[in-house]
Amino acid sequence: MYFTCFNCDLTLDLPESTNSPREATTCPSCNSDLHLEIYKKCPYCKSFYLKSSSRCLNCFRTTDCLSLQIQPNYNYIDSKDSYAQATNALNEMNIIGFDVETNGLDPLEKDLLLVQLGDEEKTYIFDPDWYPFLSKEEFWSNNQKLFIAHNAKFDLKFLKHNLDVLPGKIFDTLLAERILTCGFSRKLSLKEVAKKYLKLNVKKDRRKDFGNIRIAYLHEYLSNELLEYASLDVQILPLIYRKQNEQLLQQDEMKIASLEFEAVKVIAKMELAGIYIDTLKWQQVIQSNFQNKQAAVKKIFQILKGSGLSTDLFGGYIINLNSSIEIRELLTRFGIHIERADDTTLSQIKHPLVKYVREYRKYEKLLNSFGDKFLQSVRKQTSRVHPSFQQIGADTGRFSCTSPNLQQIPATEEYRSCFRSPKGRKIITCDYSQQELRVLASLSRDPKFIKMYKDGVDLHTATASMMFDIPEEKVEKENHRKIAKTINFGLAYGRGPKSLGITIGVSEEQAKTMIEKYFKQFSHIKNWLEQAALAAQRKGYSVTLLNRKRYYKIPPKSDPEYRSILSSIGRRGKNSPIQGSSVDMIKMALVYIDKQLEANKLDAFIINTVHDEIVVESSIPDAKKAAKIVQECMERAGRNIAPNVPTIAEANIGDYWTH
Repeated sequence: MYFTCFNCDLTLDLPESTNSPREATTCPSCNSDLHLEIYKKCPYCKSFYLKSSSRCLNCFRTTDCLSLQIQPNYNYIDSKDSYAQATNALNEMNIIGFDVETNGLDPLEKDLLLVQLGDEEKTYIFDPDWYPFLSKEEFWSNNQKLFIAHNAKFDLKFLKHNLDVLPGKIFDTLLAERILTCGFSRKLSLKEVAKKYLKLNVKKDRRKDFGNIRIAYLHEYLSNELLEYASLDVQILPLIYRKQNEQLLQQDEMKIASLEFEAVKVIAKMELAGIYIDTLKWQQVIQSNFQNKQAAVKKIFQILKGSGLSTDLFGGYIINLNSSIEIRELLTRFGIHIERADDTTLSQIKHPLVKYVREYRKYEKLLNSFGDKFLQSVRKQTSRVHPSFQQIGADTGRFSCTSPNLQQIPATEEYRSCFRSPKGRKIITCDYSQQELRVLASLSRDPKFIKMYKDGVDLHTATASMMFDIPEEKVEKENHRKIAKTINFGLAYGRGPKSLGITIGVSEEQAKTMIEKYFKQFSHIKNWLEQAALAAQRKGYSVTLLNRKRYYKIPPKSDPEYRSILSSIGRRGKNSPIQGSSVDMIKMALVYIDKQLEANKLDAFIINTVHDEIVVESSIPDAKKAAKIVQECMERAGRNIAPNVPTIAEANIGDYWTH
């Protein structure tokens, strides 16, 4: 490329490729820096080449997908020779993209049609004929190789169920994108991610064709178009990985990404294992709730006698107890005037009608959420449910759960006792003691808070003693301690005096006074909460103890909702580091437990996790050893995340999921 120096008019012949772009664009005659931004860096060989080229002119790899579309290039394995060539090539690769094609979403019911492995240059496609051989290949467990997938949990479940293999080291481009954009965006599909990083329009219309293929007739249906589609999904993964990996390094989020990539294997295994349900007992709970609902309706109708409301042919009152409008209108007949009929408002009203309306709603909600519909998720052959966990379901990093949602199961004996161990096995339930408050102590470094935990005293009793200026032995459990406990947990969630006042049963002004007295005792916590809110508002993100980031969209000052939005960001800024650090701890514990159970060759596996607890199913002979491992691993994760505060996990061995 020719360029004329603007200083001495010397004509320069600039190289197409260089290791030093500034040296290449410096005039050799007058030493003028020409300030030419005409080179870009190759992500593979790290040399620089002209931006006008679609390939690196040193290693000749394609890096610009805007100017050159990626062409599908694959080998469909159909002989021993092609299998040997493929595995030899894969053994030489350090970075391997992987994907699977299936005829459905459920690995326990649907078929694994194809396994695709390769890099940006070529994909090797294996059909079921080769699975027995492929499952024995050593590259799966080689930790020197990095396997890249998009939404790896899906692929891992099919691989584990059909080949009984899991890659040793994983990079999930979906999870990476979620980490990089947490709070900003949920555009996580492969199509959207490829467009963002590669300017490539990936067509996904062929995906549905695999859903119509029966595995017995796979060879008849496989076309060149379907194989090209399967190949392209793999070829773009290493290219996306390099872009995302660079951003993770820039944003200092590699540590949290590595944790998520390790955890995805554990979650895949946990979903496959499922959790056993006593369906007969569940039906008994449904029946009990139905009877309680009917009893509440009967009480309501007794109170409504003489109210003048219309009745039906059977003497029942014509009113929709699920309608907030009708409930408000009904209460006006009894001199109760409210603007809203939500449970928080109703809980403050002492009236028998309100009491039974709340009871009715409680049992109606339980029947809707955990009635016969829940039982539809139970597999008849195994009496197990296999829920789907979204690994970063909330922007704090917390799991969410669907089909069914085990996180919303009431933490009561009647419900949890339905989640039982099969015959000859045990359930180990282990949860953290005051996990989020210990994280708050670690974050704030409050000396009084930390000392309480190190001394092993009851935090809520000690807090009540300090707040109310009374000896610990004089603290009343249902009064002083209850208030202190509510404030301890409430402030960790960014709750203000109004919300706390409603919960405690005092006025907003009284709650404000209590909070002020609390913060006089724990000034470091107050300062940390204030600084956490300000940092979120100023920087536009919050960070956990492991540097997980949650981003916020800071509005312009011209926005009419500016103050309201900023206030909301402040509240989330207080809670996100606490909840997020707790999430990091539980995910780290899951990884530790899974590895230790395997290393000790125990007949035990993780079946559930909810916020601060982990549930494991074990054979009876291995139960005690498994429980010890679970407890030790959870406490080890606590020490790694919050080393300045003692972490306590409490394990219980039983016949069901205990509370």
